[in-house]
Parts: sequence; C-alpha cells; structure tokens
Amino acid sequence: MSGQYNNKLAFIIPTRNRVECLSELMDSMIPQKDLISQIIVVDGSDEPVGESFFEIYPFDVDYLYVNPPSLTRQKNEGIKRLNEDITIAGIFDDDIVFYEDTLEKLLDFWETCDDGLLGTSLNIVNTPPVGIIRKVLARIFYMDVKKRGKVLKSGFCSDLFPPEKNISVEWLCGGATVWRSEILHNNRYDESLAGWAYYEDAVFSYKLSKTGRLFVLKDARVDHNPPEFNIGKNLNLGRMLVINRYHFVRHHPELSAFFFFYSSLGEIIINMLQSFSKRDISGFLLAYGNILGIWDIIIKERNQIDESFRG
Repeated sequence: MSGQYNNKLAFIIPTRNRVECLSELMDSMIPQKDLISQIIVVDGSDEPVGESFFEIYPFDVDYLYVNPPSLTRQKNEGIKRLNEDITIAGIFDDDIVFYEDTLEKLLDFWETCDDGLLGTSLNIVNTPPVGIIRKVLARIFYMDVKKRGKVLKSGFCSDLFPPEKNISVEWLCGGATVWRSEILHNNRYDESLAGWAYYEDAVFSYKLSKTGRLFVLKDARVDHNPPEFNIGKNLNLGRMLVINRYHFVRHHPELSAFFFFYSSLGEIIINMLQSFSKRDISGFLLAYGNILGIWDIIIKERNQIDESFRG
C-alpha cells in the first residue's frame, strides 16, 4: 500500500446482473491497486457472482451477497464492512471505468482539504451532450439551470458534468462518489427507495451539502459505460422518476410542490418530443409513466418499483 497519502481509501461496489461491466471496472483498478486499502463488492445478482470470480485479480475483495437486493440496501450493507482504519470510501456503480491517474488525482485533492470537505464526485467525462431543444425546454420548466450542481425548487438537480474546474455543488451523483468514512457511518441511504432507487443520490447528498462542502473534481476522470435502456420498461421508469423526485421534494421545505408539478409537465413534453425525434415509442412510454406517477401522488399511493431498466 502506498505510503505517500495520509488517507486510506476503500471502494464499495454494489452490483446486480452485470458481470461484464463489473469485470471492466475491476480491470481498470489494477494499475492503481496500491492506492486502494479495501475493496467491498456487494452482490445482488439473481445468480450470485461468488467469491471465486475475484480470484484472478491481484488484490483482495471482501464479497457479500444481499437478498432481496436494492441499490440503497447494498450500499448500507457495504458501509458496515468498512475497516476501522478507512478514512475515505468511494461508492461506485459497476459500470464505471477508471483512468490510470484517477485515484492519484482524487487522493491529491483530499490531502489538501480540511474536515469541512464531506464528499467528492469524480468527473464522468463521457456524459452524453444534451440537445439544444431539450436544454431550452429544461430551463423553461425549471428542470435545469446553467450553474452546475444546483438543487432546484422543482426537485430537479442541474448537471454535474463536465466541470471546467473543481466546483462546489449541492448534490453528488451516486455512482462515482467518495465520502469521509464517518459521514457514511453516521448517515444511511434511504432504503424506502426500492430496486434501482432513482434519486437516492440527491436524497443522500443534498442534506449533507447544508452541513459541509461537496466538490466535483475535474481531473479525477472516469467513464460511465452502462448498458442501453430497455425500452419495454420505460413506462415503469417514467413512473419511478416522478414518484422518487416527489419523495425528495416533500422532505425539504425549501423545495416546492408547485414547481415539482410544473417541471413534471415539462418532463412529459420533453419525453413525448423524444419519441417524435427517435421515431419510436420510448418517449411516449416515459411520458405515460410520468402521468401515472403523478396520479399515484395525487391519490397518495406510493408505488415503489423494483426493476432493472437497463440491458
């Protein structure tokens, strides 16, 4: 283990039914293995990956299987396994891939910071660009603003990537983020958000931004290579997007139910326009799911959806 840094870094990797993605992530860690003090893989796959999967790698892996799975539960179970000497811990999606200097840049930044820094997000450099029409509509309907990393009254969060420099933000993405270990020990991910748990990252990080600093690091680069969305599941995806965002909004009095419903109208319009642009039904299914989610909110029926929407 490298002695040039004061911090001891752990990884927590929740995974479910994506062995190929997990393999690519593990391979990208090999050149920087000496900077990692502990690796925890929390498996929720239908067919467990198993400990033997990791025997080919030149580092130890703490493996645990969680059933029934959910992203938030797997994160919480991984946190319980952190060694006592760990000072910072990264929680990474299984479809993240590191650059060869990612962890060096990350640890360099943490070495210069005081206890007021609570968490950092790595820079997902291959984030797809947003089209101009979508961008304009998102601004009109209070779904986005120019400043990165803002939480809006509607419950939408403005984009984090790509930052032009290290930036202070109000929320951090859930799949490429490093936290002080005591923050993770003292705060739990919201397990009422089932399955894929959309918006769990904003739910967890926004409240912490009120007590300390959160940053996105320009030079600590990663790629995010998720499988394609399964269009046939877009209805349930659209439903979850609305329900979970409302869950977020109602827990923060400074956010607004009015702006939530106003921005949800914009979300429906943008999704419908997506179908016209792509000439398929993907956007229509998302929009219909959005409408069903709004109806669930109106009749006060909170449906949590345990489903994988990719692959």
